[in-house]
Amino acid sequence: MASLKKRTAIAVAVGLWLAAAGSAAALSHHLNHGLGARAPGFEVARSSGAHAPADLAEQRVLYVPLIVIGAPWPHRPASVSTPAPSTPAARDVSEMDCAYSRELDMGSGRVEACK
Repeated sequence: MASLKKRTAIAVAVGLWLAAAGSAAALSHHLNHGLGARAPGFEVARSSGAHAPADLAEQRVLYVPLIVIGAPWPHRPASVSTPAPSTPAARDVSEMDCAYSRELDMGSGRVEACK
């Protein structure tokens, strides 16, 4: 029974590798294949002398008109507030009403229970 599972696993792995290789080959062919005359708006320049190279270069230039985007200046400046402190200020040990101190359960040192 184990050999059947092993054969199935090998067959699936080989199939996946072949599918991946075929996919890579198809993608490579598609990317390296020229556009040709199939693409919409694609024109083939004839070498009959009808168009000079300068004329072809001028046809590929896109002219975009100048656009100015304006926004009104705010009437009053934005108010800046001081941010609240993210951590409370440290208190003095004498203000904490510490009760007793005891040894740590694990490790060395002492701990105090404070309010």
